[in-house]
This record gives sequence, structure tokens and C-alpha cells, in this order.
Amino acid sequence: MARRILFAVHDWGLGHATRSLVLIRALLERGDAVTILMAESPGLALLRTELGDACEFHEYEDLPKPFSRYPAIFYLRMSLAVPRVWLRFELEQRLTERLVRARRIDVVVSDSRSASGRARCRATASFIRCARSFPGGPHGSSAPWSARSGTC
Repeated sequence: MARRILFAVHDWGLGHATRSLVLIRALLERGDAVTILMAESPGLALLRTELGDACEFHEYEDLPKPFSRYPAIFYLRMSLAVPRVWLRFELEQRLTERLVRARRIDVVVSDSRSASGRARCRATASFIRCARSFPGGPHGSSAPWSARSGTC
């Protein structure tokens, strides 16, 4: 049975988009309808180029990116950006909840989008979080998926 899937992808760099591209293609091949939630970025451009109109795309404003060549400056800038980061998390969470209700989403897949995964929509949609895990790493497993409230 085809499911309606909201796939939230983190936009920092191309790694999240390329990892998600493989999963999204597999979902589309199964006949699932996929809506991609991602900020405007090179990663979103890649997904649009590769997937065309096979998916619906929903853009939003992303987290502040206080990048710096120097770690100390990055941590200082990121610390100063915490209030804006929390606001973006709250707005993304609300957006995810609205999309789940409006599009009758069955499954939310989140590739490093913490706010999309925290949305209070678990009564109507399952949630799956893509996570990088390395043997002996902080998650103690080499499994590429961390699932809550359902499976992919």
C-alpha cells in the first residue's frame, strides 16, 4: 500500500541530501508519495535535479549557519545564535505538524532534522530518524537507522 511520506533533510553540505536521495528513490520505486522538507541549498538543488517532479518540495528558512575557519569563533557564534536556533526549531516543528495534518502524512522520515522529529504528530504519523552510527561510536551500533514509532 502506498504511503504518504514527509522526508525532512538537513541542508548543511551535500552529505545529507546524497544519503537521503538513495532512500527517497527506493520509496518512490515502492510507489510511495514523497514530500521533501528542506531549506534552499545546494543539497535541495541536487534533489530537485535528480528527482524532478517525482516529489513535492517544501522549502523553509533554516537554522543560522555561523561557520568559521576557527573552531573557537564557530562555537562563539553558535552560542550567540542559540535563541534563533530554538525559534527555528519551534517554527519547523509547527510546520511539520501542519504538513502532516494537511497532507495526511503517514510517515515522517528525518535526516538530522531534530525539530521535524519532535513534532507532536505521532498520533497520526510514524517517525523514523536517519542517524549516522559507527561501531563503538556514541550509539554503539553500526545500524544506519534509528527508528521510533514504526519502521520504513
